[in-house]
Amino acid sequence: MCGEIEKAIKYSRLGLQLLPHDPNWSMTSVLVSSLYILEKYDEIIEIIEDKINSPDMSGLILLVYSSSQIELGNKKMGELAFYRALDEGKISKKRISTRMFPTGNTAERLIASLEKFGPIPD
Repeated sequence: MCGEIEKAIKYSRLGLQLLPHDPNWSMTSVLVSSLYILEKYDEIIEIIEDKINSPDMSGLILLVYSSSQIELGNKKMGELAFYRALDEGKISKKRISTRMFPTGNTAERLIASLEKFGPIPD
């Protein structure tokens, strides 16, 4: 499985080189989700940091960014991204566990990290 995740990371990075604008944040979403599975929090921050204020930033990417900040001890930055994602109103435990991370324990790890700030709707 790790080899497949590494391939997803490799090809997502390539896709972002070819199409840096990334309409709908689809390649970025695959990339940061794959990096999160492998607990590569520094890389997630590096990818998202300069784009974090984009008004159309995906709520799911914001959650991964938020949790990554928490894991690295940057609670304030994590908290800002968490509440911004919640304000979108499309975030739920079900969505995290079915759309973002349907296998393994990654969804539970993400939810546990984020609930340090407050509850996530079911």
